[in-house]
Amino acid sequence: SGRGPVGYQRVLTHGVPLAGIVGCILSNELFDAFPVHRFEVYDREIKEVYVGAENGDLVERLGKPSSPQLARRLARLGRDLPDGYRGEINLGIGPWMAEVAGALKRGYVLTVDYGYEEDELYSPARTMGTLQTYYRHTDGASPYRRIGSQDITAHVDFSALVAEGEAAGLRPLALLTQSQFLR
Repeated sequence: SGRGPVGYQRVLTHGVPLAGIVGCILSNELFDAFPVHRFEVYDREIKEVYVGAENGDLVERLGKPSSPQLARRLARLGRDLPDGYRGEINLGIGPWMAEVAGALKRGYVLTVDYGYEEDELYSPARTMGTLQTYYRHTDGASPYRRIGSQDITAHVDFSALVAEGEAAGLRPLALLTQSQFLR
């Protein structure tokens, strides 16, 4: 309607409805719930995994990446991934960090999530990526089943989280496991 406090308008347009915070912004298992772009290395090129319909079934199709940011993110690895390698890239981290850095006058951002730094996340041990589904607390088999009734998640790239935070003007203090933090 165009009426209401400025904070209300920010919620509708930007997502982080706060400004001038002195304190701590805490996120718990937030980034693993962000949408991700799935990719596969095919014929030594990065292809994005798209979903289409065929005979009433959902099918995957490889195509040109929807954003050049996907290749840029993987280029930071400094090594090629083998053909057939699959993974996920979260392009929402940067915009969220910029919003939070803009909202924080003085203080900290504390993020609790599960994931790995890029060398481990995109390692030979994870050739099928980290996308997982959960239905009634049970690990699922496919993101194309129980649509709307199951959780879909992917591990967080902590290297990207740190880099995007720094690009937004934040300074990393520590990257700890949950047990290290609690001790």
